[in-house]
Amino acid sequence: MLSKATLLIIVLCLICNVSATLAALGTYTGREPGFWQRQFIIVARVNGVHTLDRQRDPQEDATHILSLEPLLTLAGNFDPSRQPVIKVRVAVTAPSSTIQSSSVTEPPREGSIVLAVIGSGNIDSDDRRPFLWVASEICLFMPDEAGLVTLQGLSDKRILETLKKVRERRGANPPASQPSDKE
Repeated sequence: MLSKATLLIIVLCLICNVSATLAALGTYTGREPGFWQRQFIIVARVNGVHTLDRQRDPQEDATHILSLEPLLTLAGNFDPSRQPVIKVRVAVTAPSSTIQSSSVTEPPREGSIVLAVIGSGNIDSDDRRPFLWVASEICLFMPDEAGLVTLQGLSDKRILETLKKVRERRGANPPASQPSDKE
């Protein structure tokens, strides 16, 4: 039988562990001001997956660099016809990890089709060292709320489901060039 003190310590450790797990991730709703000017969602083919050596650079957040062939943009300002290949950094945290530091739980396989929330930044805030990254945050508008998901192909229903969620969150209005129903 456990003493009350031992039981209390176990409960506190569990609470701290759960709090640390949940607190490690931020959340994107898709309603943040300026969000779609800074991030975009693409469907892309994975042309390469490179695993980073975290022991060589322990400050590195990313675990992999992906070579992606953008096929289409679902939301945001990105033209896939101008960039046939992009390299993006992604942090992957296994679901069994004590602290979830990424909503992405496994790297995609080479040749797979993915849906990804991509943003841009600079390494060490140095403008001469730009990079693209996959969102590590929980993305409420994405399948599994992950920044990157592997699709079953271009006809995967999750593409249209994601588009619908994004439209709802953005309060989609018809473009000004579209005729009004009221005449």
